[in-house]
Amino acid sequence: MNQWQGVKGQVDGFTYWYNLGTLQTLRENYPEARFALEKARFLTLYSDATEHQLRGVVAELAVDTPSSSMTLGPHFTNALVYLGPMKLWFVAVTLALIFLFSIKKTVSKKIRSTFLALGLIPLVLVGWFHLSSVAFVALKPIEMHEGPSRVFAGGRSLPAGARVLGWVDGDWIKIHDESAQTVWLSRSEVVLKAGWLWGNSL
Repeated sequence: MNQWQGVKGQVDGFTYWYNLGTLQTLRENYPEARFALEKARFLTLYSDATEHQLRGVVAELAVDTPSSSMTLGPHFTNALVYLGPMKLWFVAVTLALIFLFSIKKTVSKKIRSTFLALGLIPLVLVGWFHLSSVAFVALKPIEMHEGPSRVFAGGRSLPAGARVLGWVDGDWIKIHDESAQTVWLSRSEVVLKAGWLWGNSL
């Protein structure tokens, strides 16, 4: 493990994180394994080996994963986490280019403006998502609060190994729990106890 961690920066990102995840799986350190494999997933279009490893790790963790502070439904939320900002930007730029190249000089100015606006929509949405959202894997249990204050301590914890998509709200990160109730996590505690997939951790 120490030898492999020492080569970070000397090998490509996907290879580093995938092999780190494999080593952590062999050590039965499943929260760290999930974090490393989720990082590897973002650095390639698709890897069957990564998905296979992740399924095994998630089965070992057996955690109910709070996914999102948005009421988008679990499938859509999981799709957002699976894609991550980089792939979403690729999709958004592709859609924008399709709309822009579809504009013909022969059509009216109103139609051209409509196509331009439609091309900008995916870029704006992905930009907002990228700047507003955070995603991480809890490496240790993190206390969940019923409101954005330490007064609202609920006595429950986000389990180690849970993967979370949430939103920064000042000193708090807002998510939904497994029963679709809004809960808050202290941002400072998350910084100390989580592995960041994307978002501003400061």
